[in-house]
Amino acid sequence: MRHGKAVVWPFLILSLLAFGGALAYRWAERRGVFDLDVIRIRGASPADSTVVACLVAPLFGTPLGSVDIDGLRRNLEEVSFIRKAEVKRRWPSTVVVDLQTETAAVLLAVGDRMVPLTECCQPLPPDHLCDSLPVLEVRERIEPDVLSEIVPWMGLGRLPAEEVQDAFVDDRGLTVRLRSGVSVLVGRSNLDKRWKFYRSVPPSLVRTAEGGCVDMRFKNQAVFDLRSEEGS
Repeated sequence: MRHGKAVVWPFLILSLLAFGGALAYRWAERRGVFDLDVIRIRGASPADSTVVACLVAPLFGTPLGSVDIDGLRRNLEEVSFIRKAEVKRRWPSTVVVDLQTETAAVLLAVGDRMVPLTECCQPLPPDHLCDSLPVLEVRERIEPDVLSEIVPWMGLGRLPAEEVQDAFVDDRGLTVRLRSGVSVLVGRSNLDKRWKFYRSVPPSLVRTAEGGCVDMRFKNQAVFDLRSEEGS
């Protein structure tokens, strides 16, 4: 019997401590001790952080234990330039947000507008504009699946900037205009294979197409059109 009483006392003490702790927490919560007042955003540019801050601003003043961490993470990952978000509580009153953001692969020139695109063809905010990115001019309405082939390929740095004047896309696909005066019509698919085949063409042959176009859309062929690209 005495042994039974000895076992009960520790449980009783632990229960009282837990109850007292819960009361203390509720008292501190009512006093605002655990109200969210700091959100730390890591892994984003200042402009991106501003967008994220606007999204999380309504949470300020919410008791930290009541913040829906998973819901906030899902909301952040719905933002176009956020690839992955991790959200953690940091007691007593802080939320830490770690972001993995998308980067621009290509600048899409549509009329007078320049739109940064990710490799998945998602538009990014204007602060992602960068002079070092390849520019793809859109000359007419293009099907999304065509862009989804061209944009990732250009974003891999396949086109040497020192040789390329510009690039545009139309109903035929991608055309790359070189500083040498040659236009290379790469087409809508098999871009890497076709570009590598063009690069294997002897320079002496390529020089004969200066001012014209080399059409790479035919299997294992480079078709030289000596008419000017503007006039073809």
